[in-house]
Amino acid sequence: MKVLHIALPALAFVASGIWLSLQKKEISDLEIKTAKMEERIGMIKASDSQAAQTQASSSSPTDQLPPGLLLDNGSLNWVAVARFFSQNNRGGAPKDLRSLIQIQKKISIMEVADLIKTMKLLKRLDMPSSHREHLNSVLAGIFIQKDPQQALNFFQSKLSEQHTSLAWQLRNAVGQWAKNDPVAALAWFDKQKAAGLFESKRLSPHSEVEQSYGAQIYGAMLVSDPAEVDARLGVMSKSARLALLKNSSLWMHNPKSETAYFDLVRRNLPKSDQYDIIGTGIAMPVLRGGSLEDVSRKLETSEFSESERKAGIDTVAKHFARPWQRRPDELKVVYPWFGKEDPERQIELTARTYAHFGNHRNTNFEATFREVSFLAKEIQNPNLITQFAAQLKRPEQQLEQIKDEQLKASLIEVLATHPTENEE
Repeated sequence: MKVLHIALPALAFVASGIWLSLQKKEISDLEIKTAKMEERIGMIKASDSQAAQTQASSSSPTDQLPPGLLLDNGSLNWVAVARFFSQNNRGGAPKDLRSLIQIQKKISIMEVADLIKTMKLLKRLDMPSSHREHLNSVLAGIFIQKDPQQALNFFQSKLSEQHTSLAWQLRNAVGQWAKNDPVAALAWFDKQKAAGLFESKRLSPHSEVEQSYGAQIYGAMLVSDPAEVDARLGVMSKSARLALLKNSSLWMHNPKSETAYFDLVRRNLPKSDQYDIIGTGIAMPVLRGGSLEDVSRKLETSEFSESERKAGIDTVAKHFARPWQRRPDELKVVYPWFGKEDPERQIELTARTYAHFGNHRNTNFEATFREVSFLAKEIQNPNLITQFAAQLKRPEQQLEQIKDEQLKASLIEVLATHPTENEE
């Protein structure tokens, strides 16, 4: 396979992607943080552009590195760099993004052979194991960017790992390879599977590791060879097939692949499972921190059955209300949106959204109830409060969280006349 050379303009993306791979977060969280980091990178690039014009074209990518990160001969001090990667962290994002990018530039010009030598050298250097792990992840990321196939062979003994940053990078390496040569990637996958290299120690009816690598390859074949993907699914058990088709790596957030993915789901699963997966796909913009209008555009530009459309809107009602992404006063926008997309269920869906938010243990329930009460008064429909109260999971504890006595009394009155769905 042709070895890739990373262009400097792509380094910002590499830096953000590899840094986030060290954080071991959920994919949706990584995507949101990636967007924020790319915005910061853009600001840094803009602020540096004028200064860059005055520098000599031969400027070293290490000109702006803090003292101590370089040895006297100009090469990177790997112990100091490992410490930098481990300590340069503030709330899941790098404190010194500028230096991070400069180090990435220095590492990116290394040949694959030098990257391998350095990873072997790290085993002998005196540093904390956590520092070594972080730096190895960075070097592995550059290695994978340059030559995914060789990286997969080099890290063959690590293929069975599940929840490490290296595992995440290796699966992405398979995805990169499969985009360029799906036949070769599929042959590699079958060989590793036959050798038992995807087997994990966890007891499971199907291998999660195998599913993760398979999803990357099958995703690259959705458009080019859907019949082969169908054939592969056809020999799987029902549980393995369902688990694989729930993996979002199959479409990798590409609109063209997404359409092929939905068709794959329709061909290979019963209706009830189809609605669950396609509904999640429809609501994916919200799951990734996007807007309701992004979901509307998806509904307008793709062909969905009424049941699929309903499943997507139901998923929005469930997942739009995430306390780590929204505040109670930001939920009001769902009311007109549900009125546009599903007017017959506008009140029901709005109440469900507020109730889902209020049922989270780490949310401000009093603020949530105040907001839904304001909305009910504004639209002059008390059924919104009634349906909200009916879906509360812990009404007694939630009442205790309300300090405003008048507000508490209003909810007590509703609960007295309309028991929650959880009560006998």
